[in-house]
Amino acid sequence: MWKHFAKYHYLDHSINLASRVFVGYVNGVEAAFISVLPQPGVLADLFRISRIVVMPDFQGLGLGTKLNEFIGQLYSINNKQINIVTTHPGLIKHYIKSDKWKLNSFDKSPKVDGNFMNNKLSKRLKASFTYIGHENCKKMTKNEKTD
Repeated sequence: MWKHFAKYHYLDHSINLASRVFVGYVNGVEAAFISVLPQPGVLADLFRISRIVVMPDFQGLGLGTKLNEFIGQLYSINNKQINIVTTHPGLIKHYIKSDKWKLNSFDKSPKVDGNFMNNKLSKRLKASFTYIGHENCKKMTKNEKTD
């Protein structure tokens, strides 16, 4: 499945074999791809969205963020925490505005190790977010019941 999406990913064309993959379809056509990796040794039940790709014909429709939120909710209702780290300006803007994602950190400093300083991504803003949408839904439901 990844081979179909790989050439459209902005960083590289590799994928970790431990990834769990999700594909979004529009009228039977593969439109969006997301992979999720466990984060062993960090926290039990912690996962990270590692690849997001939306096919060119479907970009700009919000499919990637909708699929992210579906996955966030899926993991959250199963008592798993899911994070994402991104340098994509559109995704950062979306997550900052969303009440379903909590900002963990910003990093504006370029990497200085190895040849990474020559990489055009080294000067991009990097942000980390955690999905909290399911918690917000539970809080809203509790508040609605008490009102």
